[in-house]
Amino acid sequence: LSRPGAGGFAGAQGVYPKGREQYWQDVVGYLKETWPFWAHSGGRDHIIVKMGDHGACESPRGKGIPEVIDPAVLISNWGLHTDTRGVPKEKWPYHDMGPCFRPGHDINVPAPQQHKLNDSPYIRDRETSRTTILQFAGKTAWGPDKDFYSNGVRQKVYDAHARRKNYKLVKFGPPLDMATSKFCLAPSGLGFGDRLPLVIAFGCIPVIIQDNITQPFETELPYHLFSIRVAETDIPQLPAILDAVTPKQLELMQAALRCVWPRFMWSSVYGASGPETGADDAFATLLLGLRQRRDLQEGLPAPQLFPKESASIEEQNCNDADLGGNKCCPKAHGQPTWQPWPPGAEGKSRVLESWFGLRIP
Repeated sequence: LSRPGAGGFAGAQGVYPKGREQYWQDVVGYLKETWPFWAHSGGRDHIIVKMGDHGACESPRGKGIPEVIDPAVLISNWGLHTDTRGVPKEKWPYHDMGPCFRPGHDINVPAPQQHKLNDSPYIRDRETSRTTILQFAGKTAWGPDKDFYSNGVRQKVYDAHARRKNYKLVKFGPPLDMATSKFCLAPSGLGFGDRLPLVIAFGCIPVIIQDNITQPFETELPYHLFSIRVAETDIPQLPAILDAVTPKQLELMQAALRCVWPRFMWSSVYGASGPETGADDAFATLLLGLRQRRDLQEGLPAPQLFPKESASIEEQNCNDADLGGNKCCPKAHGQPTWQPWPPGAEGKSRVLESWFGLRIP
């Protein structure tokens, strides 16, 4: 579990001022001197958790994954899988970075969103009327380098489409707006974005405009069944792309969301927000991803959540209980196995205790 974070390597005042490369050299050196496991496998069966806006590319930005930890499986929130070093900033604002993620080797996990789901139709167990076509509420710039933020996507979508009828693109808005929208923009931020699991938990079809960036569990889940990918160059055509989705296609995608939304929630870790049991949550999906990688290394058939990857939801007979007869699509009803977070100060205290080991009386 990597410490320090991004600021820990900065300058003489950093937590580890010798720099990121030397930090990982020292970490692996300590592992080799203390235990036999790294030498036994060459690090292939080791897991490194590297959170932060740019995951393995942090501190300093742009150097990719350090060679010394290359054999290990990296778990992070940032899925940039392309080397953009040397790409002009004018062509791609997320320039001079990567690759920070290797699809099929590393695992991209969703950011926790349990504390924001009170108005989710899945939590309230009632569907809402979805009259808004596209929704987004959030910042369109951050700091002096506004073009870098979200790779310029938020800015371009807002400038091109904010005034369209039934488009709700604002800087601030209640979470309930996601529950009354058909599609929701799921962009990145300074690095990884936290909108994707949130809009999924509100039953809103995520519109992903993140070129060269693998999404959370995208290598484990069939994103083509419940999301829409739009190239950054196609932002001007976004209304036509959304209008081309038929009512039947929309219905099938929403059915898929009802299947997969618990897999983006860390219910067995932080507590359930509502009816999810925790049995098929993000932690369970992470373990399945790790098992896939282990079995592939050993030449075994890798377990699959969705064996017929190219099949449509209709062909797989998806419903709330299962998908194609596989135990991959939990029934999101009934009593939760894990208790929801208590409100107010007690809930905040549990967050601090769970994340940082701090207990506030």
